[in-house]
Amino acid sequence: MSQGPEKKNPAFSVIKVLGLFVSGLFLAYVIVGFWVVPPLLKPKLENELSRQIGRNVSIGENRLNPLALSSTINKLIVYEINGEPFAGFEELFIDAQLSSFVKWAVTLKEIRLLTPFGALRLLPDKKLNIDDILTKFSQPKQTDDKKTGLPPAIISKLQIEDGKITVEDNTGAEPIEETFSPITFTLENLSTLKERQGVYKFAGVGSSGGQYQLEGQVSVNPVRVQGSYSATGINLGQIWQHIKDQVSFQITDGTLGAFGNYSLEFTDGTLNAKLQNGDFELKDFQLTEKGDATVLISVPSLAVKGVDADLKSKEIMIDQVNSADARILSWLTPDGTFKLQSLLLPDLQKLSDN
Repeated sequence: MSQGPEKKNPAFSVIKVLGLFVSGLFLAYVIVGFWVVPPLLKPKLENELSRQIGRNVSIGENRLNPLALSSTINKLIVYEINGEPFAGFEELFIDAQLSSFVKWAVTLKEIRLLTPFGALRLLPDKKLNIDDILTKFSQPKQTDDKKTGLPPAIISKLQIEDGKITVEDNTGAEPIEETFSPITFTLENLSTLKERQGVYKFAGVGSSGGQYQLEGQVSVNPVRVQGSYSATGINLGQIWQHIKDQVSFQITDGTLGAFGNYSLEFTDGTLNAKLQNGDFELKDFQLTEKGDATVLISVPSLAVKGVDADLKSKEIMIDQVNSADARILSWLTPDGTFKLQSLLLPDLQKLSDN
């Protein structure tokens, strides 16, 4: 006895069609996200960034991963007005999280910035090369009278690696250039939610070998930063290079170090700043008159310890000052003034006027 054709289950057919439709949508999402959007987005990003900054901006490559909700931008460069590069980075990677939809807060799992660089130039007219950008972004924006809170956002980790900042002073007879590199910065668990506190760490190396470190806690709501700082091996002779055309003395040797704890907080538009347990150390300091090898001031060691300062109360307290084997050489000149007086006072006056 022959059997007739099997009847298809309507529910199975609907599920099959729906599955094919969802698969097609997913495939289209992947294709558009990986290959269609990035080349379309690149010129729009370049144009918008150029418009916002007021400088030409170029991007080497941008990639999207719609499956991981991540984005990568490579070789972004911001150009000076004369066409020279003055800021940019090798790579910016941003990884978002699906939990943003659950937490009702924009959640970024990771932001990683590789090899950022920047050049800050003081021009002969004593203006900065970025004055136009600062002016552009300092213009007051029209806002509604209603006060709105910060949008909810969480950054699980922000990392800056191998940064480089070049500072160039062109106000003297010869340009002076200093490079701070490498610079690293990490920030974890930063949030705009109220009373959420993240942790950060900054480390940098100066051109003359000085070491700079900051670490502590930071919050956005309210704005508060607190932690510890240290700076060692700051070359005072290198700092003197920036004022050598304005003064008659010369700092031939000397290093400076500073350590302590600090806190900064904005309350009702007012900055409250405190310095606690601050220590300052001066070593091997020597000062001469320009063109003369005679050492007028020699301080092998000077330590200022237990410095507490409060901006709100306008108080500074120092626990102790220690010095060893300091020497000061001066003599009475024909005009009736002491050598150091005639050497230093006019220079200090000129520096304060500038």
